[in-house]
Amino acid sequence: MPAFPTPLFAREFPDYPAGDMPLLPIGMRDASWHNDSCPSYLGLGVQIFIDYPDPAEREISAGKRFVVTADIEVAGHNEPLFEADDWPSILRFVANQGRGLAEAIGLQFVWVLQGDMTAQAFAEMRRRNAVESDPAVCHSRDFLDPDLAMETAFRYQGIHGENPVVRRGPDGACSPLDAASLLTAAWAAAMPYLRCREEIAVDILWRNKAVERRYFHVTPDIIDCGGARFPGIDCAEGDDIGQMIAYGISDGGFWAADLLGDDNEVIGRWNIVTRPEVAIVAMPTLARTWRLFGCPSAAP
Repeated sequence: MPAFPTPLFAREFPDYPAGDMPLLPIGMRDASWHNDSCPSYLGLGVQIFIDYPDPAEREISAGKRFVVTADIEVAGHNEPLFEADDWPSILRFVANQGRGLAEAIGLQFVWVLQGDMTAQAFAEMRRRNAVESDPAVCHSRDFLDPDLAMETAFRYQGIHGENPVVRRGPDGACSPLDAASLLTAAWAAAMPYLRCREEIAVDILWRNKAVERRYFHVTPDIIDCGGARFPGIDCAEGDDIGQMIAYGISDGGFWAADLLGDDNEVIGRWNIVTRPEVAIVAMPTLARTWRLFGCPSAAP
């Protein structure tokens, strides 16, 4: 079976040490481009540039490793907003951008879960949450104690203590909080990120040059890649490729497509670019069955 496609940052920056690339936060997508000085993640109103761990390899060796800029498509500019050498500080800043306290805690809670769980477990949790009929249930508890993760998210936001709960500001001043209401609101803010999406939009370019947007139902599965279950995958299946010569995913994330033979064996695998333009690919015109899969951005 063909290998799973190389992540975008590794294709755009083949010399970047993959083991030093931070985990892609749920709600963002890999937006790395070789004309930039380093890889980047985009989403939630910002773009995070992730420079090389060795300062000698950076364009500005004296600069911080991580730099957050505004997303030009959202803010109309891409001015720097924040920089740091530690990843938790970056995530804390991003979580607070344009969000109330409960929403910021909820987003940080999602990222703590993502970091504490294996990719396979996180994908399975999202699958179970997608089909759960009780809105008060989160299947993160099937794998770990989410209360500890939530405590960590509270702590990242400067919230300490049990009775009373207080938030310590940058000046050291403490403000009392309604812990129960804050906890309920944080859970509500987190849940949309902890479920698989029900459908994705695919832009198709046909040989007659017409572009058509189709919506495909997402089945929360995990694809077997070379004998290993690839983590964090949603997949959709379609028939009759016909004269399709290109396609693109409008919803972000990291996607690929398999072409399947008569016995459902994989006979080809292609990357799908998740930028706004449609991705041109060499697709066999006679293939009739294909399977779309990848790591979605999970943005609600």
